[in-house]
Amino acid sequence: PDLPGDDSAATAIFNAWMHFFIERTLKDELDAVNFDVWRLGDNQLVRIVYAMLTDPRSFVTNPSTQQPILCDDLAAPGPDDSCTKVILQAMVDAMTHLESPQGFGTADTGEWRWGKLHRLTLSPLFPDPALNLPAPADAAPAGFPRAGDNFAVNRGDPGWQDLDFSQLADGPAQRFLAEARPGQAITVKWSLPGGVIYDRRSPHYRDLLDRYYLSHQHFDAPYSIDEIVAAGESRWVFH
Repeated sequence: PDLPGDDSAATAIFNAWMHFFIERTLKDELDAVNFDVWRLGDNQLVRIVYAMLTDPRSFVTNPSTQQPILCDDLAAPGPDDSCTKVILQAMVDAMTHLESPQGFGTADTGEWRWGKLHRLTLSPLFPDPALNLPAPADAAPAGFPRAGDNFAVNRGDPGWQDLDFSQLADGPAQRFLAEARPGQAITVKWSLPGGVIYDRRSPHYRDLLDRYYLSHQHFDAPYSIDEIVAAGESRWVFH
């Protein structure tokens, strides 16, 4: 899925499949040389997996399967496994996990919504859990349900190292859109992950988060001096 806001079962299945496929193909070889496969970034991992599936001859291939030797289980005796077999094994692994209590707790894929697993917690720039969004007592499980994945416009990167899929390492980020049209001035839209007042006691502590950020909406931001002056709510004049 590559659409912003995607919350379908397909997103959950893909991310779970990626976890198991990486473990079944790359992990055993890298373990043998004492290298943690998860030290490779998501960008590197997805490029390797993509190349294995679309350009297998760019890898060392097995003479019998004509597929990358990486797909074989290094510790298992007998004929080498093919990537075709491992693709199906990883899919079975993913579906089994997602229908388990650790996933969605049901085999009904109509109930599988990515946001139930992919949840976002925003932490302040200085460590104070009391100021986290959402607050620890506000949500169970912790975090806001988030649509979107690694390939969406509003990137939601859960990583593939584990099957938790929560997002909290990236922290808050301003969404910024600049629109440039021929013959017109640049216009700017924002989406801010918080509020207009940095005080949890205020109803405005998270008003921008709820109204815009979590719903993938953006508001107009004054860009030129004239726009800033016109949008100002109050002014101080010094003599």
